[in-house]
Amino acid sequence: MSKKFNSIFADDLENFVSFKKSLGLKYEKEQPRLVRLDKLLDSLELKEKKITKDTFEYITKRSGMKEANYARQFAVTRDFCKYLITIGYKDIYWENREFHIQNNHTPVIYSDEEIRMIFSAIDDHIAKSLGTNGYRLWYGMAIIIRLLWSCGLRISEVLSLKKQDIDLDQSYLRIWKSKGNRSRIVVMSESMTVCLREYLEMFCIDDSALFLNTKGREIDADSVRDYYHKIQKECYLSLSRLHDLRHCFASKAIRQMIDKGYSEYASSVYLYKYMGHSNFSETEYYLHFTDIDMERIRKIADQFSQEIYKGVINNEEK
Repeated sequence: MSKKFNSIFADDLENFVSFKKSLGLKYEKEQPRLVRLDKLLDSLELKEKKITKDTFEYITKRSGMKEANYARQFAVTRDFCKYLITIGYKDIYWENREFHIQNNHTPVIYSDEEIRMIFSAIDDHIAKSLGTNGYRLWYGMAIIIRLLWSCGLRISEVLSLKKQDIDLDQSYLRIWKSKGNRSRIVVMSESMTVCLREYLEMFCIDDSALFLNTKGREIDADSVRDYYHKIQKECYLSLSRLHDLRHCFASKAIRQMIDKGYSEYASSVYLYKYMGHSNFSETEYYLHFTDIDMERIRKIADQFSQEIYKGVINNEEK
């Protein structure tokens, strides 16, 4: 098995990744940036584990990257340097820089009819693959995308699920140490519970990974994104991010709660706990397509402490 890192700091880079994961972070997207950093450090042929100002300038050079990508690369490099200092290295230079990046992405909120088209196309893939090596893969993709849409989960949360995290009798999922190292319980609809039960029974899934590709390896997020875009093209729909399904969930959930008689304030506060946010301002990003008075809700939400919502989220469960 080839080594991921080869520079004089190879072991420290490996330990840095382990340290980040020990904090509850996935730290997957950052690892390719660490590989780039390792190559730059290796090209310098350093004899000692030192990072001078000149070295820092070299390993943080922009090299034609877009502003957003460069900001992320810089942040990873800076954090690694700070980590080196915390574990005892003395001759390590680092500095902060400010970046002003605007997120201009406008989420695509599909209508109920468009969502039906998506799942019809997905289920058609399952039917056509019956009896082939790809049957479990396409069936798994269907379950993944349904979980994203019906439960408002992040793709990392879905792919991290294990059988023991699923309670089919009570119709809920346990999400462990997700973004911000927060854990929570996510309730499933009856139809989602039935779909998941059938999937688990059909493929006799034990304590191993829930979702596997045709080679028996765990399905990764990029594969799900590619498949989702393929389905969108087949349905002649506007291409959107996989994460936009979380926006679709939030928009639909808030309207359903209000239609059932819940106040818009209580509905919004409940939603921010359900989605695993640390405060209402994070949830606000998902509700910009509704007609709700955001300023009034924010003031109401700020009055509630997390203690009130122990029945919705339990961060202390092990």
